[in-house]
Amino acid sequence: MLKMAAVVLVFAPAAPILYFIGGTSLLLSAAVQKFMLIKVYARPSALDDDLAKRSRVFLQALLFLHVTMAPIFYAERNHAVERAKAYAACSQRASGEERGLIDGLFGGGAADCEAAAAAAEAMGLLVEHAYSVLEVRAVAGPPPPPGAPRGYRGSGARLLKLRNPWGRLEWRGDWSDDSPLWTAELRAQLGFPEAGRRLPAGPKGGGDGDDGVFWMAWDDFRDYFTAVDVCRVRPEWAEVRSAVSIGGALAGAMGGGSGPHQSLRGFALEVLETTEAELSLLQPSGRGGGSGRSDAGLLSTDLLLLLVSRPGGSEGPTLGGGGLRLVESSEREIREEVSCEALLSPGHYLALPLSLRPAHSDLGWPRTVLRVGSAKPLLCEEVAVAPSELAAAVGEYARRGSRHRAFDGMDLFSLQDGCGWLLFAENRCAALRFTLSLDLGESFNLLASRSSLLTTDSLPPKSAMLVQVLSMAGQAACMMRSRFQFSQAPALFHSAGAHSPELAAPIHEPWPLEGDSRAGGRGTGAGGG
Repeated sequence: MLKMAAVVLVFAPAAPILYFIGGTSLLLSAAVQKFMLIKVYARPSALDDDLAKRSRVFLQALLFLHVTMAPIFYAERNHAVERAKAYAACSQRASGEERGLIDGLFGGGAADCEAAAAAAEAMGLLVEHAYSVLEVRAVAGPPPPPGAPRGYRGSGARLLKLRNPWGRLEWRGDWSDDSPLWTAELRAQLGFPEAGRRLPAGPKGGGDGDDGVFWMAWDDFRDYFTAVDVCRVRPEWAEVRSAVSIGGALAGAMGGGSGPHQSLRGFALEVLETTEAELSLLQPSGRGGGSGRSDAGLLSTDLLLLLVSRPGGSEGPTLGGGGLRLVESSEREIREEVSCEALLSPGHYLALPLSLRPAHSDLGWPRTVLRVGSAKPLLCEEVAVAPSELAAAVGEYARRGSRHRAFDGMDLFSLQDGCGWLLFAENRCAALRFTLSLDLGESFNLLASRSSLLTTDSLPPKSAMLVQVLSMAGQAACMMRSRFQFSQAPALFHSAGAHSPELAAPIHEPWPLEGDSRAGGRGTGAGGG
């Protein structure tokens, strides 16, 4: 009994309930010694009392030590977990900044949190404002003295030359116009005259004294700017632009008189010889029209651009919807433009410009423009898109997320992108039906593509479907919390799946895997709600 109490108390920090077990064992040991050893076996009372006393003193001291150290143990463990989470978040942000900033020409916006905004304004920068980067220079200079300012690297400095498009209001920190860090040699090297030799600013700024052009250190640039856009100028490339409708994927899901597949459009591309290609999807800017408002009084929406190969020319794994294969995609984001690029071999491709976010009002989705640029000419034509093609392409995009294995051959995928979450299910079994019930009712600040956060779907054998798309309802924080139940049963008939609520949007159409024809078409609704 005493040994059991000692073992339990040693491992008690792993589970607090063990303290109760250890203390109970300690008390029971006294009763066992008194009544079992002394009464039954007639052992000397003094010997057992002395041994029991020393054992109990030792275990009481051990119990006191563990009770004292346990709070420290749990506090340190929780602190380590929080540190790991913070480190992962910071690493992800830093890696994103590195990927975005190391490029040729830049434009960016200042940090949007209140503290960073106040700090930026105090240093002469405008919040939520675009600046042009005119030059990026690594200049030679004297060895840095002790306590050298930011921007020095070894025997020189890494500097950026920026311009405020207003033509006034400049950076006031290190390497600004009147900064003491400037030497005559550096000014001559960069062609940057002294402040006293430039023309004075006018009553509203401007002039050479305050012309909106300034230099700043690379490290300060990374601290005060959070977004970067790159503009590639390729005058020798072929280019085509076309107005597009992006709401077809969810048409019919929000009600209305139009049929669900009426506005489902894409662009067929025929590549005659191997070429580089870049595709961009643009919507009107929200600047100048109020908070987040864009053209014609519409709010900006999410943008997603998918590029898939059609049958006849692709290698690699195929998916349903007529054998489409996802070649490349943009990130799904609520911003003015998304893009993707790829090296295309000769063959047939399909570009799908999409919005997976429910419309804000009866006005529908904002006007958008698709731009296709290529190093060599290609053919581009607007075409109708079958629901199975659309569902298969978006399903393959969602399939890039994390996998949750329900049963052998039955999986649920969850992808978090720049605008929310996509949930995708597939049933690769040949003779079993896959049923999943999904409860997202505790999610916060998210819009559901199926107009309900409670869904139940039954997938026939060899089929897949996009179960749900959750999109941010606004710029505030959002959270997804899900509960799901899975079941499987023999598929006795080759019938279509059952779905609740009914599948009103073509993006949720089930489609056959690997050419199986049994899962085509929409399933029969199984009730509202």
